[in-house]
Amino acid sequence: MQRHVQSRLNQQAGIAIGPILFVVAILAILATAIAAGSSTFATNASQETNRTNAGAIIQIGQNLKLGVDRIVALGTPLANVDINASNTTTNTAIFSPLGGGLVPPSTALAANPAVDTWIYTWGAVTSLGSTSLERLAVLKVNQGVCDQINVIGANTTTHATGTDVGAISNTVNFTTWPANVAGPPAQVLGGKMTGCVNNTNATTPGYFFYQVLGVQ
Repeated sequence: MQRHVQSRLNQQAGIAIGPILFVVAILAILATAIAAGSSTFATNASQETNRTNAGAIIQIGQNLKLGVDRIVALGTPLANVDINASNTTTNTAIFSPLGGGLVPPSTALAANPAVDTWIYTWGAVTSLGSTSLERLAVLKVNQGVCDQINVIGANTTTHATGTDVGAISNTVNFTTWPANVAGPPAQVLGGKMTGCVNNTNATTPGYFFYQVLGVQ
């Protein structure tokens, strides 16, 4: 009789292990699903932030172009439009109430807001205008924002390859322009008024938003 009771106790113990293992398995599956969901959420949030920042930068570029257009429409040649942020009094200055009517744009969305500044230079954008250089506004950004700028502003997939476009500055023009690449991923910046280039120049490497302010 005593042996029979012991046998029944062993059977009950064995039966109890099944539900426990089932619960453990369910918890493991849930933990995996939550981890995967968190990773996806973080990725989507980062992409959305880049998209929002790209849209804001493109809008700033469009405003700068409108300021230049306003001055040129009043008879000032493109080459004579003053884009010096310190000049705010003449009718040829983009940041003057008498000229373009704009205020200097923020660098809050730059790759490094503490260091990076807006650059106003010239470059021969392929498939735009004549052989003369185009007037450009340029800002260094991070890669994720650069990708979204090209998706939104240039209607191209992303930057495909880096190109040495020169030591970009207020006193140095773009020395070349990135060639179109069919992809994928595609790089089609020829003829695009707005976009982002991946500069491999040793002096000023990185990703640069550009807005064509005037075509010659």
